[in-house]
Amino acid sequence: MTINNGENETALVPRTVIAGFRSRFMAFTIDCVLLFFLMALVSLATGLNVVALSSSGQSFLANVQLLGGWLVWLLMGVCLSSMCYFCLMHACCGQTIGKKIMGIRLESYSANGLGVGICFLRWVGYIASALPFFFGFLWALLDIEGRTWHDRLAGTRVVYG
Repeated sequence: MTINNGENETALVPRTVIAGFRSRFMAFTIDCVLLFFLMALVSLATGLNVVALSSSGQSFLANVQLLGGWLVWLLMGVCLSSMCYFCLMHACCGQTIGKKIMGIRLESYSANGLGVGICFLRWVGYIASALPFFFGFLWALLDIEGRTWHDRLAGTRVVYG
């Protein structure tokens, strides 16, 4: 887009292009696959310890409690690693590995830019967006600005660039 500034010079003004749903979906899928493999390695390592402990001649109830405790720790690990990955990558770089591969990045409408607080709020919004059958993510298809519920909550948008 060009703008004439009153003189005979024409200045180029960069145009922000909102990232499409397909690019966002692919970026999120890449990030989830990366997190899945990381958590699979961690759960395999800790799961082997659980198997070793459970075969040590304990009662059935003790083994069930051991397995239940491992599953709770695994769930907490998934939440914590997801939170750290998305919050820190967005706050530090403005994009995750998936977004970088897809050529998109996160922007804030705030003058303060992307901070850890805004990125954490956005991550919490992921949960709200996912709960009703991922409708909050699909909202980007209906929204004129292509923003999801977690984008609206945190005051962010995803753009190409």
